[in-house]
Amino acid sequence: MAHFFGIDVGSSFIKAAVLDVDTLELRGIERAPFPEFIGGLPALYREADPLAVLNTVEALLERLTANADPCHGLVLCGQMHGFVLMNERGDAVSNYISWLDQRVTPAEFEELTGRITPAERGETGNELRPSIALPALSWLKRHNALPVGEATPVSIADFVAARLAGARAVLDPTQAAAFGALRIDRLQWHEEIIGKLGLNSLRWADVRPSGVVVGAWRGAPCYAAIGDQQCALAGALLREGELSVNIGTGSQVAMLGRTGGAEAHQTRPYFDGGYLRTITHI
Repeated sequence: MAHFFGIDVGSSFIKAAVLDVDTLELRGIERAPFPEFIGGLPALYREADPLAVLNTVEALLERLTANADPCHGLVLCGQMHGFVLMNERGDAVSNYISWLDQRVTPAEFEELTGRITPAERGETGNELRPSIALPALSWLKRHNALPVGEATPVSIADFVAARLAGARAVLDPTQAAAFGALRIDRLQWHEEIIGKLGLNSLRWADVRPSGVVVGAWRGAPCYAAIGDQQCALAGALLREGELSVNIGTGSQVAMLGRTGGAEAHQTRPYFDGGYLRTITHI
């Protein structure tokens, strides 16, 4: 019998469960609130302590371990568009800056987007919005707030995976595209955009195909985190040509197809070479 441990680093709650791949059942479901945002910051900032997130995940894993057979693999998904900066030792050198952060002003975002051509924006799947990682990283650069030395921006779930595995973070395309700087046709970082925003001093993590192993957690393979939207739609068994309508905190509509595109809506990498054509934040 194969048992995987699943972790969802969500915006409201962090969830954990034992995934029985033989019976297709979830067992031992656990959850804990996502750590509160740090107080005393400017009103539009939304930052959290990444170590508090890691500690919450580790506590949930201990609860799973106490009531489950040995783990054969650790799989993760998580919220997209926010980021934390890591150094070469795997330490966090910034707080987690959430996708709910609104520090980038409309004027700053307009100036930023003026440096990126419509064609370049289409090559990244039209993900660019004020609240995602790329504008926030540009804001840190503009305000001389990037850390000194090597720093790698990763999603909060990828930070957790890297720390649990004791390895360098690698990004699944579903998470990497959420930064707004991934060429979705090549699944490579868009060097022109990164250079225009002065962010080529950062070390950008390797982007690998879905299912890549980051390292080992207690002897079991630990897989790179995937985007929460793609994970949810895979769990809903979305088929090509079907329309998904999600009514919730971050309401979305999405359709699965086999080709990307530069249309006005967003295009996100999916699994097995597919793409999600989606409209978010309705």
